[in-house]
Amino acid sequence: MGVLDGVKIVEVSALGPAPLCAAMLADLGADVITVERPADDAGMPRPTEIYNRGKRSVVLDLKHPGSCDIVLELVDDANVLIEGMRPGVMERLGLGPDVCFARKPSLVYARMTGWGQDGPLKRTAGHDGNYIAISGALSMCVAEGLRPEPPPGLMGDVAGGALYCAIGILAAVLRARREGVGQVVDAAMVDGSAHLMNHLLSGADTRMSAPRAEAVLSLPEAARHPHNVARELYASIDGVLQVRAAPRFLSTPSAPTARVPARGQHTKEIMEMLGRRGA
Repeated sequence: MGVLDGVKIVEVSALGPAPLCAAMLADLGADVITVERPADDAGMPRPTEIYNRGKRSVVLDLKHPGSCDIVLELVDDANVLIEGMRPGVMERLGLGPDVCFARKPSLVYARMTGWGQDGPLKRTAGHDGNYIAISGALSMCVAEGLRPEPPPGLMGDVAGGALYCAIGILAAVLRARREGVGQVVDAAMVDGSAHLMNHLLSGADTRMSAPRAEAVLSLPEAARHPHNVARELYASIDGVLQVRAAPRFLSTPSAPTARVPARGQHTKEIMEMLGRRGA
C-alpha cells in the first residue's frame, strides 16, 4: 500500500538511474514489474541491490522471439513504462513509443538517459561526471585551480536523473488520468543537473569565461555548448542566465520560461478572482 497504490509500472531494466526511479515509485506504493536480462544469479538472493526493492522481477531475453510480445502484454495493463536504453534501442526491439501507444494510448513512456533524446551527443556514451560537467553543475563544486572531484553519482544519476524522471512520470500520469492520453517523458541527466542550479544562479557569477578545469564547463560555457544549445537548455531572461524547465514532455511542452513577477504584481487580479474587490 502507499499513495501510488493502483499505479502499475513496467520497467525495462537497464544500468543507471532508471532502476532507482522505479524503486522510488515502488516505495510510494506503485506496482513495479521489472523486466530483467538472463543472468547466472537468477533465483539467487541479492539484498544489496536496493534499487530493485519492492519490485516484481521477470527474466526475459528481449532478443528472443516472443519476449517483446510478453512486455507488450504487460504494457496493456500498465500506466507507465520506464526505460533507460540509449536512443533507438527500444525502437529496434519493437518496443518503442509508437508501438506501445498503439496498444495503450494513455501510457506514460518515460525515457531516462544522460544526454536526452535529441542533440548531437544523444548517442554518446557517458557517465555521471560527463553529464554534470557539460551541464555546468560540476563547475559549482570545483574550487578554483583544483582538480574536479564529482560527487558520487548524486548530482547527475540520482538528483538530475532519477528524481527528475519521477517528477515527470507523476506529472504525466496526472494528465493521462484527466485526458486519457499518455506521452513520452524525456528525462536527461544533463537537463536535470542543470535545472538543479536555478536556485544558485541568482547569486552566481555568470560572467565567468574561463573553465575551472579542462573538461568542466563554467555556466556561460555550458550555455554555449553545442549539445545544450541544440536542446535549448539555457535561457537569458531579463539579463539573468537560467535553465529551462526539466524534464521534457513530447506531447505537452512546458510553458515558456517566465519572467519573475514584481512583488505583489498580481494582487488585484487574485483578489478579484476571489471576489474581494474591496480588499
